[in-house]
Amino acid sequence: MAHLAGLHDAGFLLAAGPLDHDHFRGLSLLRVDADEALRLAEADPAVIAGRFDAMAIPWMVPRGAITFSRVRFPRSVAETGG
Repeated sequence: MAHLAGLHDAGFLLAAGPLDHDHFRGLSLLRVDADEALRLAEADPAVIAGRFDAMAIPWMVPRGAITFSRVRFPRSVAETGG
């Protein structure tokens, strides 16, 4: 979680969270191209440790169609309150 929080603090990550899906564990929306998104995702310690796999899928949405509020991302499970 600290990796994602760091990406958010750096302005790369717009949103991230778990998915209720049999195969995919979570989704991260990044403000970078697909190659850079994959590079950033593959630097996640959980991906490096083999706990998660990373893939990048470009998502083309018109500029201004979606907005994100600036929030503080938790750096650990303990910070989520759950």
